[in-house]
Amino acid sequence: MAWDSLVAECLASAQEPCEQVEDAEVYRPESDQGDSADESSAGTSSSQDGPEAWWVTLLEKHTKEYHYPSPRSSSLTLVSGCSGMLAEAFALQELGFSVEVVSVSEKQERCLDIIRANFCVRHTFKDMLEQCALKPADSQHSNGSDHDHAEGARGAVCGTVCAPYSVQREKRFSGGSVTSHLAHALTAEGIVEWLGRVSPEAGVCENVMGWDMPLDVSTSETPLGLSPDTV
Repeated sequence: MAWDSLVAECLASAQEPCEQVEDAEVYRPESDQGDSADESSAGTSSSQDGPEAWWVTLLEKHTKEYHYPSPRSSSLTLVSGCSGMLAEAFALQELGFSVEVVSVSEKQERCLDIIRANFCVRHTFKDMLEQCALKPADSQHSNGSDHDHAEGARGAVCGTVCAPYSVQREKRFSGGSVTSHLAHALTAEGIVEWLGRVSPEAGVCENVMGWDMPLDVSTSETPLGLSPDTV
C-alpha cells in the first residue's frame, strides 16, 4: 500500500469516532450538559422528564418503523450469565424497566461488588455451569430456595467466550483456527444448555467483533450461522 493511501485510510478511520460523537450530541438531552456541580444537579433533577441516555432516543427513532408493541409490564425478572458488571440491567433501567435480578454468574469479586451495590440479587454463581446445575456458589448472598433461580425469568442475557471468535486474536482467520479452539464447542453447547435450563421469554447473547465474520479464509460460513448440531 502506498503511503498516500495509508494516510488517507488512517484519516478516514480517525474520522469515524468524530462522526459518532456528532451523532451522539444530536440526541443528548439538555439535562446532560457538562460536569459542573450545578449542571450535574440539574441533570439529576430532570431525570424524570425523559430518558437520560442518548442512545435510548436513538434506539426509539430507528425502531419506530417496526411498530413494536409496548411491554405488557414495566417490571422484568432477569437471569444473567457471565455477567461482568451487569450492564444489561442498567440498560434495561434506562429503557424504563424495573429490573429484578433473579441470578447472576460471575467470577470477579469486584464485578459482584458493583452488582450487589446496585441490585438485590437472589442467587450468585461462579459460572454458567453452576448456574445450570442449580448450585449457588455464594450461599451467603443467595436469597431464596436453591431451585427458584430461573423460575419465571422473563429475560436472560449471557456473554460469549471471546477467545475463539474475536478479531483481536492472532491468526483468527487461519484454517481451523475457530473450530479447533477448545472454547468453541463450550460456547455453543453451553449457551444452548443454559438457555434451555433458564427457559426465558426472551434470550440475548452478547458477542464480540468476529462472531458474524467467516470462520476462516476458506469459507464464508460464520460462527453465528453454525447450528449447535454442527459444532
